Amino acid sequence: MATLPEDILQVIPDHEIEKVYETFMQEWPKSAYHYGFLKTCYDWCKKNPTFDASFFHCESNKESGIFIGILNSGHRTFGVIPYAKEGYELQLKKVLMETKRIDWNKLPLLQGVLPRHYELMEDVVKEKGFTTSMYCDSTIQLLDPKLAADYDISCPDNVYVKKLTTEDNVDLIYERWTNKVIHTKEDIINIIELSFAYGIFSKSDNELLAWVMLSHYGAIGTLYTMEHARKCGYAKILIKIISKELVQEMIPIYTAIVVKNITSISLFQSIGFKQVGNFRYVNVVRN
Repeated sequence: MATLPEDILQVIPDHEIEKVYETFMQEWPKSAYHYGFLKTCYDWCKKNPTFDASFFHCESNKESGIFIGILNSGHRTFGVIPYAKEGYELQLKKVLMETKRIDWNKLPLLQGVLPRHYELMEDVVKEKGFTTSMYCDSTIQLLDPKLAADYDISCPDNVYVKKLTTEDNVDLIYERWTNKVIHTKEDIINIIELSFAYGIFSKSDNELLAWVMLSHYGAIGTLYTMEHARKCGYAKILIKIISKELVQEMIPIYTAIVVKNITSISLFQSIGFKQVGNFRYVNVVRN
């Protein structure tokens, strides 16, 4: 039987995962998305072997810090998460052009693209015979864990908070998700089963009023309050609750918010989050 030629990218072995975390931490917090993606999805793969995510590096050029994450689970198309240390843009381009790990014909969604890689990724996509379209520009908002540890949390008497389960109206959560255009309901189920997810419920009839989750890239997200339950402070309560749990688990606390969503940015910054970086989601589309 013929053997396939070795790819320029190799699967990161378990014993080298910590080294990749260390690489990301050298550029923290700009690399929050990439660190969060690897940390979260690697953990999810261990918890659920059917969760489909892969992590690659360039064995012959480790000093570049090149990392490529590929995510299939929970997406309408598959996600590609590119990274290289500053100054290694040409090496990253070479890897992306040569690797067979990425099927460009499937029109991947490029995630966590750092500002220094914007032009590079456009060039790669163009040379592959496709074009790009912006999905969104996002900000990285980071919280000092000391602030989270000191949060004072109290709920109104007419509601209660609990961890979400897959019995808690997943259809409603997915229906109200602004990113459902690129995600499937499977992603909501994965988050509830494998990550952190909380809801606020009415004591009178157990109606789900608001919710928050930790995404596949380790960011606080999927935050939503039903229209009739707004202006009650539920969003702040949920952010504080999930932030406190992340402190206990020694997980960095950050969120990624679309640049244009001034309301959400103001909400997070009102309880101590600070903007520390930017990245993009970019669609690959046919010409």
